[in-house]
Amino acid sequence: CKDKLIKSEKSFDASQTIVKELASRLTEVEKVCFVAHKESEQNKFVAEELKKIVMVLEHEKLQADSLIRDLSMKNNLLQEKLSLAQERNIRDANEILKSRESRLPDQRLADRLEAIESSVATTEAV
Repeated sequence: CKDKLIKSEKSFDASQTIVKELASRLTEVEKVCFVAHKESEQNKFVAEELKKIVMVLEHEKLQADSLIRDLSMKNNLLQEKLSLAQERNIRDANEILKSRESRLPDQRLADRLEAIESSVATTEAV
């Protein structure tokens, strides 16, 4: 009977040791689970913040694309206006040349003298 009692005590002690070991492991698992849960919450927060940033960047990209389109259209219009103005200036210059050529030689000389006098007056004023 005494042997059974000793075996029973040894078995009980072994069971206690196993229970303590299991309790220790359970505590470690709980800690790991707690940390994983916290990391998961942090990851969710970071993911939400990143989604917000992406949405803002997409909105800014749309605005930039729209601005680029507007500037491109304005640039095209300015190019057309410049081209028309250049053509008009060429026509005007040709008309002036034709009208000067059709004048009498004395008139051309008078025009040149007038231009020289104007240039001298401008130079003296400076």
